Amino acid sequence: MQKNFIVTLYFLCCVHVLQAQDYTELMKQAALQEQQMKEPEALNTYKQALMVKPNDIPALLKCSQLHLIIGYKEKEEKIIYQQYNEAKTYTDKALQADSNNAEINYNMAVVCSRLAKIETEKKKIATYIKNTKVYAEKAIQLKPNFAKAWNILGCWHYDIINLPGFKKTAIKLLYGGLSGATLEQSIQCYEKCLALDPFYLPNYIDLAKAYRDDNQLNKETIMLQKAVKLPVHNSLEIALKIEAKKKLEELQ
Repeated sequence: MQKNFIVTLYFLCCVHVLQAQDYTELMKQAALQEQQMKEPEALNTYKQALMVKPNDIPALLKCSQLHLIIGYKEKEEKIIYQQYNEAKTYTDKALQADSNNAEINYNMAVVCSRLAKIETEKKKIATYIKNTKVYAEKAIQLKPNFAKAWNILGCWHYDIINLPGFKKTAIKLLYGGLSGATLEQSIQCYEKCLALDPFYLPNYIDLAKAYRDDNQLNKETIMLQKAVKLPVHNSLEIALKIEAKKKLEELQ
């Protein structure tokens, strides 16, 4: 009896060790694929890692972030919507595991911001817009020097003041409006992000747009010039860099 128990325990320990090794190798492989900007391949590898550790927060976040990147590059709205909803599913699961994680809250703010732009159902639009701010502010509360969280909060301010009429109506009907959004606050958030992380390329693009709308055209040009010189880490940043170069050519 005791011998059987020891054998069983030994077997379970071996399985656990093998699973841990599998998970580690899969995460390394996925990270390498990300470096090579093979986002679909990396996404599949992270999903394999989740089969070993279903509630692993790093793998859940990576799956969400890669779905966002892949969705951004798509042309067909239906596929974009599917990708962004997949991103939300993984972030929801990560939030269930740890609701006080700054990275997870930031990621949910990004997901909500993206979904708000393509959603057609008024109630969902209003909820996504509201939750973008809620999750961005919680991320900052948990980690005040979280540069990317300041960026997404800046995006919230910018998007609110540039909302189409039907989306403003939806927010007003459901929440009585979302007051307090200004271009000045958007710029302040972007500049805060810039001060905390001068290598975060998307923030340069966002700040350039805000400067343009504020008629600070010289600063817009400076942001775009700096953006095209920054290193890229994924295909989303490559697309943004191309966008920056095109805008610079138009300004010249």
